[in-house]
Amino acid sequence: MKINSISKALKTNQLYLTSSIVFVFTIILLSFEVLSYRSYIIDRVAVTSELISRNIEPALIFEDRNEMSRVLKTLKAESEIVTASIYDSKNKLMVSTKDGVAASIESKHNHWTHLESHLFYYYHEILDNDKKILGSLVLLISIAPFLTTLLGILSGTIIFSILAVLISQFVMDKLTSKVVVPIKSLGVSMASISQSKNYELSIIEHHLLGGNQYSEITILVNEFEHLLGIIRSSSENLIKMNQNLENLVSQRTSERDIERLKAIQSGKIAALGAMSAGIAHEINNPLAAIKVSSDILNLMINEKMVDEKILNKVSADINNMVERISTIIRGLRSFTRDGSQDPLVETDLFKVIQDTLIFVKNRYSKNNVALEINITEGEMKVMCRSSQIGQVVLNLLNNAYDAIEQNTIKWVKVDSFTEKNKIGIYITDSGNGIPEEILARLFEPFYTTKELGKGTGIGLSISASIMEANNGKLRYDRSCKNTRFRIEFDV
Repeated sequence: MKINSISKALKTNQLYLTSSIVFVFTIILLSFEVLSYRSYIIDRVAVTSELISRNIEPALIFEDRNEMSRVLKTLKAESEIVTASIYDSKNKLMVSTKDGVAASIESKHNHWTHLESHLFYYYHEILDNDKKILGSLVLLISIAPFLTTLLGILSGTIIFSILAVLISQFVMDKLTSKVVVPIKSLGVSMASISQSKNYELSIIEHHLLGGNQYSEITILVNEFEHLLGIIRSSSENLIKMNQNLENLVSQRTSERDIERLKAIQSGKIAALGAMSAGIAHEINNPLAAIKVSSDILNLMINEKMVDEKILNKVSADINNMVERISTIIRGLRSFTRDGSQDPLVETDLFKVIQDTLIFVKNRYSKNNVALEINITEGEMKVMCRSSQIGQVVLNLLNNAYDAIEQNTIKWVKVDSFTEKNKIGIYITDSGNGIPEEILARLFEPFYTTKELGKGTGIGLSISASIMEANNGKLRYDRSCKNTRFRIEFDV
């Protein structure tokens, strides 16, 4: 059964408990009465039968029926004995207290036999001093008096049970009105406050106490009100702390983003500084070619030697050189701009690498560092911000150059890879790998093993964060015997 409240639960359980106690008490009482009566009647009939047998033995020997009748008349005081009969050794009825009621003899041993409903007969052998059977005494026993007594006990128990239930119900109603109702009201008020999250409500109200004078309930209500006050104060403090924390987190996040952008830009500027000579060389070459073409045009004009084929060729050379310079400028603009707010778009990694090579090609060739690109156009297309991935590639190419600059064997390879759920590129140099003690701090900000003035220690840290912002990963590949970094994207 579903119990919806404390008062209902107490009343129901009280009813069950009282009824169970009364029922168990009745069963125990009736069992005790039955067992006691059984022991009593068995012992009493056995003793009475023995006394009658001894007194009737001489009359049975001389077949004195009058004496037998006189002895049997002494049993009239026994309410349980309906009739008593004497039989001789040949089972012939000698005398009986009531004619026509004598029981038949079916056994030669003392025993009880149930006849009907409340009637039993008891057979008792009458023996002489030599243990010779002289006859038998048969008693017809009725337990009707006991059943009447038992019925009275049962009636009294039922009346007692009803009174007990009524009294306990009365006590429980009083207890409910004085204790349970205020506690229930307190619970309802607390539940209302908890669900509404309105800790400004008060639970000390007249209807809550209901005129109750029990100090314990009053103390309980006051303690709940005190606890509610503490919750109010704690809630206000928590709200203030949360607000302060949110402001602090927002401030620190903004500061971190600003510092990160500054670091990225600083890294770009540092990279540009390191590559300025190469960039200048890449721009100066086409400019020199344009100057030569311009001089040829001036000469042709001065000498009035206008040759259409030469003019077309010089014009085409100038256009090619201008396009080359424009490509370099676009690469510089793409490299230096803040692309953090750009959307992720499908990008060909081959184009990213080609745009990046502009900044390192002169530096590599000048110092005899072999650069091998093993990736084709359209082979690797990923969702990313091309300007940011270009910065990662450039940083890794510069690091590779710095690591092997003094080596005898100097080469750098860019390879593609495709795995089950990932694609990307490897950037490998001819170095012998990175020691374990350095690997543990490899991606820490401002940690560098380069000479003073050659590195800031923020390149790999920034590159790793850039890759994460582009849904990718930058990892060091321990499986390669040389120094290899892995730029990977999820398919």
